[in-house]
Amino acid sequence: MDTSKLLDFLGNDRTGIYRCESYGQYPADSWDIERCLKDETKGWIYYMPELLSYGDYDNSTDVHRSNYRMFMKQFGNRKWIRYHQGGHDWHGVWIDILCDDEEVIKCLAALADYPCIDDEDCGRVQTEMEQESWDSWVQRDFTNLLEKKFGAYDSDMDADKLRDYYHELKDKTNTEYFVESGGNGYVDLKRIIEQAETKDWMKLEFDTD
Repeated sequence: MDTSKLLDFLGNDRTGIYRCESYGQYPADSWDIERCLKDETKGWIYYMPELLSYGDYDNSTDVHRSNYRMFMKQFGNRKWIRYHQGGHDWHGVWIDILCDDEEVIKCLAALADYPCIDDEDCGRVQTEMEQESWDSWVQRDFTNLLEKKFGAYDSDMDADKLRDYYHELKDKTNTEYFVESGGNGYVDLKRIIEQAETKDWMKLEFDTD
């Protein structure tokens, strides 16, 4: 049977290996990989590392998103590599099962020992995702909780000062922003609000009746 550095690296573990055809994708445990490697379909057999894929409805976090983009940056033009995108913002790396690229194998071996390619980039991804969460829901919810805490019915808060105060309270309360499964961000705003104080720039409006 044909072999490769990737097959040698994987050994008997068939997890993440698929036979891809025009009408479907099939896991390795549903067909004879040794037989397929001998026939003309071998170019359609790929390994999809779990740590190099992510989507909106899986177990992926900021680590997976960072790994994907760092792997793509380093190996994007290699002949053994294909990148696929699908519904629900799914992204995945497919590596030809006959891959003999030593640098690719070295990267996969490193991931087997430690799940992140670049910690600094993972931090950048988390910061980017926190900004997206801020724009999507955190700013709104943070504002509403501040108004509720101080008994205001409305406010006219400076956006930049509000964001700076959010980070100040995060640091003060040792509260972290987490990226959970599917890339959903979470931060404990109620814990942050406990240490909040009124500020002139909040321009809180109260019911005087």
